Amino acid sequence: MRGIPVIMYHHVNNNPGELNPEAFEAQMRFLAENNYHTLFLDELIKFMKGSITLPKKSLLITFDDGFLDNWVYAYPILKKYNLKATIFVITSRIKDKPNTYRPNLEDVWRGKCKEENLPFIDTNENVNFRCAIYNKKSEDFLTWEEIKEMEKSGIIQIESHTHLHTSHFVSNEIIDFNENNFKNDYYILPSATDGDIRLGIPIYLRKSSLVSPRYFDDLKLRNYLAEFAKNKLEKNPKKWKKILQEIAFNYRAQYGDNGFYESFDDYKKRVMEDILLSKKIIEKKLKKRCKYICWPWGEYNDFLIDCAQKAGF
Repeated sequence: MRGIPVIMYHHVNNNPGELNPEAFEAQMRFLAENNYHTLFLDELIKFMKGSITLPKKSLLITFDDGFLDNWVYAYPILKKYNLKATIFVITSRIKDKPNTYRPNLEDVWRGKCKEENLPFIDTNENVNFRCAIYNKKSEDFLTWEEIKEMEKSGIIQIESHTHLHTSHFVSNEIIDFNENNFKNDYYILPSATDGDIRLGIPIYLRKSSLVSPRYFDDLKLRNYLAEFAKNKLEKNPKKWKKILQEIAFNYRAQYGDNGFYESFDDYKKRVMEDILLSKKIIEKKLKKRCKYICWPWGEYNDFLIDCAQKAGF
């Protein structure tokens, strides 16, 4: 069986480092002009099972997370070239705004608004940082009304990207110390520390919160390092991580590791609650069966596959 390419996106916007609308449109124009056939997931599954054949130039277009710019920029361009795409949404971040649609690129083309009046699209780092801190519905993501409008077009399919999409510590091994630097994934740290972003707190091996039981770190050690960083590190900034490593080592030598791991039963319950809730919300809002799930950061294992199948994905 030949492979089917999947082109995965997150953002289409004008922020530095992101794929801008002009470049995205050039890519979509290329696919349309060269007669590429875009698929939904049902077609892919049927093809993989051998029940249908597909044109040679077949592929999937997907978006992770469900950011606002998917509505503002990506959807109008996909619609313009009649290309299908699947958006995997994080259900905890989507708001209800009845009978309200924010302007998008199609409104600009129709002369209903100017491009400079389109909704503000914040940076990926700022958006994810706010979500990690506050863990609530966000204006930076699609609304259910916009999602319904896109699905109604026949070119957008909505599926699950889980409910919370968080990361947790999964080991007691200290691998770094927080320096409040966006370049080092500082913006997603708060979901592992329950919002704690103090300078100098220890960072442990972190993965998607679904792939492993959570390690709850030693709060006394965390507080001890944060207080030291607050009061003394500025005097010797070049060596501060080495200093914190020595302090942590000596602390554990004296007091041991007072962190603990989540029980497997609690972990399994948490996983099932998360993926079932995302499925239930999508099915209730869109009045359809939600059949597919996309794992956060692409992290999964056999246990998660079994959970997803039991949940009905």
